[in-house]
Parts: sequence; structure tokens; C-alpha cells
Amino acid sequence: MSIRLAVEKYSQQHGLQVVKFFQYDFEKIKQADVQGIIAIGKFSLEQVKELAQITDMITFVDSSPDDEQFDSIVIDFEKATQKALDHFLTRGHKKIGYIGGRETYRDYKTSIEDPREKTFKAYMAAKKLLDESSLYIGSFTVDDGYSLMNQAIHDYGEKLPTAFFTGNDLLAMGALRALHEAGVAVPDRVSIIGVNDISVSKYVYPPLSTIKVYTEMMGETAVDTLLERIAGRKITKKIFISTSLILRDSSN
Repeated sequence: MSIRLAVEKYSQQHGLQVVKFFQYDFEKIKQADVQGIIAIGKFSLEQVKELAQITDMITFVDSSPDDEQFDSIVIDFEKATQKALDHFLTRGHKKIGYIGGRETYRDYKTSIEDPREKTFKAYMAAKKLLDESSLYIGSFTVDDGYSLMNQAIHDYGEKLPTAFFTGNDLLAMGALRALHEAGVAVPDRVSIIGVNDISVSKYVYPPLSTIKVYTEMMGETAVDTLLERIAGRKITKKIFISTSLILRDSSN
């Protein structure tokens, strides 16, 4: 939503008319007179083909289904994950858990491999610190963060990992609640880092350390990129927006 709102605001500043469509509106898009499309989120190859029948001027945001044909604006979640893990490692943590989620394409048929989970496994394995049993995967919700951390507490007891990286802030918030209810001190016993830096992250207890994703910049860059294509650029671009590690009181 924050990406979409940034697209709308930035487009208005440039005098562009924006028409919003959602994943169930593909037929309506075909009937609309659109010059270009900014496609936010994850799309299956079948859906990409449907969009390409409408116009070849498409900028994908938060996914890159075809680097050779379409522009895309993405986050380097590999580096973002490494930032969080490097912070934990420099603080002496060696037993680090992961709480993550899986998405599906908008047709709900195929699960998408998550780059945070993939990088966590590879990076920890390279450090010879990977424990597959400390990975807990559900969906990207507060409820799953809560239930997955409760499962970890049940599984490990006193041997619970000293740090957890979570796939987003919602998972982290649920995990914080589970730790609080179990009497596990944060960050003295367990440190937590999330991803996104949503607006409420600084107001939970303790305030959440997180990887900040610049969603407004993603939206604005998408508009600029699409305008370049409309103006005549032929070569595709894949643009990575950087992230920042925001340290608050949930990690030490």
C-alpha cells in the first residue's frame, strides 16, 4: 500500500492520470486506455503475459519477472539479510533463528521462494552456523510471528537461539509478544530484527530494530522509470533500492 500511495502522489505531482486496478480486474485493464502500467507485487508468468498484451510499457515493482523485457524496481533482500546477520554476528551471537513467510502469486497457485529465507540459509551455512531446525516458516502476519515463536520456545526451551531475524516487522511484533508472555527478556536473552520499518515499529515494546525499506522511493522511481520508457528508452532497467539497518531496543 505504501508503494501504491507513493506512485499515486508522485504521479499527481507530474500531472499524470492514474487509474487503479487490482488483481481481479485484468479484464477491466484491457478495456481501459492506458499508456503504461506500474505493476506492484508478485505476478505469475501467465499474468505477465496478460499485462503484456495490453502494453509493453510495464514497470514491475517488488518483483522482476523478465529482466530482458520489462523494467523493474526491487529491493536487494540478499544484502538486507546479510546486514541483519552481520550485526548479530559482530555482537557475538552464534545461535541465530529465522522466522519467515511464503507468498504466492496473485493467482494463488504457486509459492514463491523468499530471498530472505534463501540468503539466511546460504549465509549461515557459509559461516558453518546453520541449524535448519531453527527456521520457522508461515505467512507474513502478526499471528504467525506469535505462533512460530511460541513453537520455537516450546522446541528449544532454555536452549532457544539468542537472536532471531524475521522476514518482516509484522512477524517480529508477533514474536515479541510471544517472548514477552513466556518471560523471555528482549534483548537481554533474545534479540530481534525485522524488515520494513513500518510506522508502528518504533512504538512497540521494546522498539523494534529493523531493516528499513524505502517504499516511497520505490514508488517514485517506478514512475520516473515508466516515463522514460514512454519517452522512448528501449533498453530495460532493473533498479535496486538500498536498505538501512535501524537499531532500536529489540537487539543488542
